[in-house]
Parts: sequence; structure tokens; C-alpha cells
Amino acid sequence: MIEDNRQASVWQVAMLAAILFVGVTFVASAFTSTNNVEVAETQTTG
Repeated sequence: MIEDNRQASVWQVAMLAAILFVGVTFVASAFTSTNNVEVAETQTTG
């Protein structure tokens, strides 16, 4: 019983880490893309 619970918790932590990693990567890519757009606009207008 204890080992089963431990495996389940490890699986939950792994899933949570994967979701967090995907979320952080998505936010980071969106942030950098908006930054690149702003930089491109300032370069063209400047």
C-alpha cells in the first residue's frame, strides 16, 4: 500500500512538473515574442 501511494505521488509530481515546465516555456516564448515585436517596431520607426 505504501509503495503504491509513493508511486502515485511521484507520478503526480512528475505530471505537475511537466505541466509547470510547459506553462513556463509557453509564457517565456510569448513574452520573448512580444519583446521581439516591440524591438522590431522601434527599429523600423527609429
